[in-house]
Amino acid sequence: MAEARDGRGESGQRIRVLIVSPTRLYRDALATALDQAARLTIIAALGNADEALAAAGQVRPDVMLIDLPLAQVYRLILALQQAGVGTRVIAFAVPQTESDIIGWAEAGVWGCLTQETPLEDLPAFVEAVQRGEIACSNGAAGLLFRHARTIVSTAVRDRSEARLTHREIQILHLLAAGLSNKEISRKLSIQVATVKNHVHSIFTKLRIRDRSEAAAWARAGGAGDGRADRLLPVAEFRR
Repeated sequence: MAEARDGRGESGQRIRVLIVSPTRLYRDALATALDQAARLTIIAALGNADEALAAAGQVRPDVMLIDLPLAQVYRLILALQQAGVGTRVIAFAVPQTESDIIGWAEAGVWGCLTQETPLEDLPAFVEAVQRGEIACSNGAAGLLFRHARTIVSTAVRDRSEARLTHREIQILHLLAAGLSNKEISRKLSIQVATVKNHVHSIFTKLRIRDRSEAAAWARAGGAGDGRADRLLPVAEFRR
């Protein structure tokens, strides 16, 4: 384990960085290069997750730069959280494949830097993460956005294919108009329990969580034929 240094600087603004990589030549060269940055101090350069966890509990780095297998990172981040250590983790030298980058994002890293990230860009990424920003190299960001767009497109398609009954369409619009379950039951002359059942069915079919999302969905389109992407105007059920 490299010798730990204070690193806070006279104004207390220097960022304490811990580097973790199984290749000593790699981590030592990275530590030497980054330690020249104006606002960074490398407090340790370690070879595995166990050493990193032990050091993090002692010296409390602000940011941890890691080049480890994904499974180890999952365990490391979980252990840091359980220990109450607020160190923010950046994965570097990540292969530029969708599965790798999505895996790192799901693990809970604050930054994801691919193997093509220039060394001179690293200090800026570390500073961004220290400010509370998510930092990704261009390649990683592009893959994450494409993945998010696919998820959203799939959700919209699934919702648009959900078929609501005529009664559910009525109730959805009344929800959008701000009526309570009791008010809806009186307006439609049905039991409150029946209204609750319909509301639950609407939420399930549209994959929404609450009335505000239901209202937003109702105002977004129209569904006279029962399709959730073609809802009737809300005004029809205000009369």
